[in-house]
Amino acid sequence: MDFRRDGTWSLSSSTNASSGSYRLVGEDSLETTILKSDVSSQVGWTSVKKVSVDEEHLQLITTYDEKGMEAFAKRTNGTRPTAMDVTSTFEKIR
Repeated sequence: MDFRRDGTWSLSSSTNASSGSYRLVGEDSLETTILKSDVSSQVGWTSVKKVSVDEEHLQLITTYDEKGMEAFAKRTNGTRPTAMDVTSTFEKIR
């Protein structure tokens, strides 16, 4: 994941490429918005991520409350969790 000084970010993986904007929220959080994505349903998503950084890793923790969970498809039995934390860990490239 690449965060640029102009307030934009981009991410590329084997299954998806996406990009968007970000801004600092408080001392340890970012608000990100997805502006482009190979997964079209993600475009427009805005979320706040808690940030943890050390010399080797960047960790972004996104908490979804009941309202945030509405963006996710229901399970085959028609239910969905009421909350979820997603932790994404990135390692520094040397």
